[in-house]
Formats: sequence, C-alpha cells, structure tokens
Amino acid sequence: MTQSFESDVSAEFPFTLKRANVPKSDMTYIDTGPPQIDSQEVALFIHSNPVSPKPRCVAPELIGFDSSSKPSIPYRFTDQAAYLSAFISAILPNDKVTLIVQDWSSAITFNWASQNEERVLDLAFWEFLRPFPTFDDLLVGGPSQTLYRKFRDPGEGRKMAVETLTQVEHDAYRSLFLDKEAREPLLRVPNELTIEGKRADNEVPKLLFWAKPGRLVTEEQAAWYLERLKDVKGVCVGEWLHFLEEDHPRRLGTEISRWLSEAVLWFSYVREKESMDWL
Repeated sequence: MTQSFESDVSAEFPFTLKRANVPKSDMTYIDTGPPQIDSQEVALFIHSNPVSPKPRCVAPELIGFDSSSKPSIPYRFTDQAAYLSAFISAILPNDKVTLIVQDWSSAITFNWASQNEERVLDLAFWEFLRPFPTFDDLLVGGPSQTLYRKFRDPGEGRKMAVETLTQVEHDAYRSLFLDKEAREPLLRVPNELTIEGKRADNEVPKLLFWAKPGRLVTEEQAAWYLERLKDVKGVCVGEWLHFLEEDHPRRLGTEISRWLSEAVLWFSYVREKESMDWL
C-alpha cells in the first residue's frame, strides 16, 4: 500500500486544555471560541482532532483518557456514554451541534445523537463503529482481527492492554498511562464494541470519509452506506487505513468546512422557504 498521508503536518499543539466538571471527575477539552448565540456555529469533535478553524470547535478527551480524570469505574459503554452526556450538558447545554466522530467515539456519540435528535445539525464520520453481525464484518481479517480477538480473551487481553508496556516505544503517547490502573480504559474499548442491534436512519445531513483499503470501513462498505443512508455525502481521502484525522487533517478540514458552509446555506434556504410558506 502506498503511503499517501500528509507528510508536512505540524507537531505543534496550539491549544490550551480546559476542564469541565462532570460527576466526581473532570474532562479536559479544547474550545476554540467562546459560547455564541448562533447555535449553528458549534462543531463537536469526539475522538478526532479539531481540523477546521471555523466554526467554534469543541473537542473533549474522553473520561479515563489523556488528561481527563481516571476515576475508578468499569469504563464500559454505559459509563463512557454517561460521561459524554454530562460533558455536553456542562459545556454545550443548549447548543445545536455538528458532530464529527471516529472509531470508539462514534458508538457513544451516535447513542447521544439518537437521544437528542433535535440538537444534531449535521454528522461527519469516518472509520466508525456500527452493528456487526460477526467478527468478519467487524474488521477486514488479518492482524487487526486477530488483535481484537486477543483483546477479548480475559487473560491475553488484560496482559496486552494493561500489563505489558515498555519504556522505550511511544513514550509521548504512553506518558499518561504509565500507572497500571490508568490503562483500564484501553482494555474496555475493544470489549465494548457493539456486535448486534440496529438503529433507524434519519435525515440529518451526513459526511462520510473513507480510505482505501480502510480498516473499519472498506471501499465496498462505504459504497453500501452511501447508497442507503439519507442525505449523505461521501469523500475518499486516498490510500490509508484508520487514523484519517492524523494522516489527512487538511483534507478533512477543507471538506468539513466546505460541507458546513453548504449546510448553513441549506438551512437558511429551508428557514426562508418555511417562512414564505407560512405567509
């Protein structure tokens, strides 16, 4: 596979982490702007980097991860969903939001969106989790599928995620997980993936990114969703696997900004049409 990622991405982190009070803990987050009256100007990034300078961008670090608190909880799906909901209630209590999600965060964010449909303006997503009938539907075989099977083994999974860490590899990433107790969220994520169940679609505008060959979303699967989802636009970023927000940040930012601009124009048109119809 040809490496097609953006090689000139800066390693700088020009953001100041803020803290939000959630039950018996706090969650750190990035906020690029103050609260605004226009609720259509808030983009909420969950487990993905803020890649667009406009509108206001809010990006929390999930409970148990990075600089957020690491309370003594099971870190199951219901725990993460509850803390995400508490964060949104604390920071964006009344705002309508554009949700931009990837991987594990897509499951808990879709859950929040299904319970708060009136607050969701748009939805951008890539390498996302959805109902999986079997492991063959979850991952495209090979090492990745084997890895996730090992994570689900009670003995092997705990050893891989919690007990086996070296001091040399990925020090920057692992610096926040040096304590053994802090690694529990890493074990829980692959064990909390939804394998069964389904949810109804809605008409919220959607933006689906994918790469070739992809990891959670293949080209064929992307085509399947583009054919069946309502009001969805698709963008292929090229050849790559999973972390599109790290390897193609500018492409994602450009496409999201363009898509949001089109969405704002569409909402303005709908409001004007509804007003004229009422008259």
